[in-house]
Amino acid sequence: AALSSKMNTSDDVVWTYCFGESDEDRANACFLLGCFLILRFGWNAEDAAAAFSCPDGFALEPFRDATMNCHSFPLHLQDCLLGFWRAYQFSW
Repeated sequence: AALSSKMNTSDDVVWTYCFGESDEDRANACFLLGCFLILRFGWNAEDAAAAFSCPDGFALEPFRDATMNCHSFPLHLQDCLLGFWRAYQFSW
């Protein structure tokens, strides 16, 4: 409750998020920060994903399904954030 109260009363709070150096860590961090943008600031999935795009062609590691088999399609950041955003819209 104290953290939520501080977030709502101060516009000059700086948030720091640390993550590992692997491609998977970077992708997971972008997903979690994208979820934060959706929940805290009401962004849609497309805008949240666009916040992590780079003009120099840098691409995040795609996510994959949870099976042990070879995955048949990549899940990009925007796909995952869209799923999260839709679940949030339905209060899941």
